[in-house]
Amino acid sequence: MHNEEIGRHERKRDSTVTRAAILQAARVLFTRDSYDHVGMRDIARLVGVDATLVVRYFGTKERLFAEAIAQGLVLDKESFGQGRDGLGERLARSIVAKGDAKGEFDIVLVLLRSASNEQAASLLREALDEQFGLPMAEWLGGERARERASVIIATLFGIAFARNVIRSEPLAGMEPEELVALIAPILQGYIDQAPP
Repeated sequence: MHNEEIGRHERKRDSTVTRAAILQAARVLFTRDSYDHVGMRDIARLVGVDATLVVRYFGTKERLFAEAIAQGLVLDKESFGQGRDGLGERLARSIVAKGDAKGEFDIVLVLLRSASNEQAASLLREALDEQFGLPMAEWLGGERARERASVIIATLFGIAFARNVIRSEPLAGMEPEELVALIAPILQGYIDQAPP
């Protein structure tokens, strides 16, 4: 649900619903445009509320941005809950599936569009580390877990960027199963360096 009026058709003034609608609108707008070009009023307009309500819930654009991206970067615990065997394939499938889900929050687009703003770049780094990098490193364990987690993340983001943002061939034209088969062993190699 990301029509031009998120939540406007539901006039319930439930604070939880309104707050969630504001976060969803922020994710949509930060995916579409850069941090510098998205304002609190734009987000409020998309939700159908006054900008003062957005400020009341989140205080500043920085806090809203940080929370919006943090919620969009949650580590896929289901993939990790199934153990080490086949995790490379599960991660590959998740990044390919995200690229096929058009119109949703896309952290790669957010990174691309907002990284030139120092404050946004800092918030993105913190969110990536807290929500994805550190939990993955802890789960991997063993020697150089942080470095391996960083390489896995960079590989996933690089593939998503090349395939979905700049539409680089042959990646953009590959069938999902073909791409998964190609990248899963690479990811699994970084995972398997950790002790069982």
